Amino acid sequence: MTAPVSRILFWVGLAALTILAFVLLQGILMPFLASFVTAYLLVPLVDRLQGWGLPRSLAALAVLLLFLLGVAMVLLLIVPLVQGQVVRLLDRLPGLADAETQAAVRVRTFRAPALERLQHATAAALVAQRFGVAGLRWVVADESAPLARRYFAFLAVAERHPASGWPLFARYLTTDAHHAFVGVATEAARFYPHAPAARRLVELFDAVRGDLHLRAFLSPRILQSLYVLADPATLPFFRALLVAGFTDADPLHCEVTRAVVMVRRFTGRMEPNTKYSDLKAAGVGEALAAAERAFERRRGALHPVAVI
Repeated sequence: MTAPVSRILFWVGLAALTILAFVLLQGILMPFLASFVTAYLLVPLVDRLQGWGLPRSLAALAVLLLFLLGVAMVLLLIVPLVQGQVVRLLDRLPGLADAETQAAVRVRTFRAPALERLQHATAAALVAQRFGVAGLRWVVADESAPLARRYFAFLAVAERHPASGWPLFARYLTTDAHHAFVGVATEAARFYPHAPAARRLVELFDAVRGDLHLRAFLSPRILQSLYVLADPATLPFFRALLVAGFTDADPLHCEVTRAVVMVRRFTGRMEPNTKYSDLKAAGVGEALAAAERAFERRRGALHPVAVI
């Protein structure tokens, strides 16, 4: 291999490694790069002020304060404009999809539901950014607002689970409420261990026990929240579920597996159940340990519904 070719391969390899390192370490390097660029741009101003007789420390402080003030003013001017444009675009999407072009037909057929969800989720996010939890509560209470928008506002409150939020969620722990709101409320209940959340969840489970569709939807959410709350008063409920609960290959949807885990958690031992006839059989302990790890990974996870 000739020297020029070796030299070219060396520089190409070095460039590739540099790019790879930057990609892998961009989360660490970007703040340093931004600081370097900012300093490079501001140093001439500091030098100019120092040349006018101002001490360098005061010159640097003055330039930094002016820079931060300028950034803040730009954000205050630009962010509301961008938010307004986004909201107007999202409001126009349904009208654009009503056209008779092939693309519009495809949007109506395959993308309209997703676009509608995006529209209302974005609107709720903007309300949260501007007005916080108080604004989200106002959207939830506004019965004239689209149901999907109220739902995403309700979900946003659950994600923030403010200390004063329990009465709002408790209001939806009933079969009379829309199923999507009930699902959010059952998941939000886990964040309020000092409220009667566990008792309300058990009552809700008993209320939907005979409705197979609603039970399939709410059961994993209710039982996950009860797992997080870990209220010893629910031991009788889980003991009854050992023989009356539904079974499933997926532990997240298996009521009996959740009951076995919770009973063992409260009592320190496994009790007879309809899924594991031989509690000492090989693999039972490993299966329950894997199930509990899956429950732990989902302690704080909320799951938006696909259809509202």
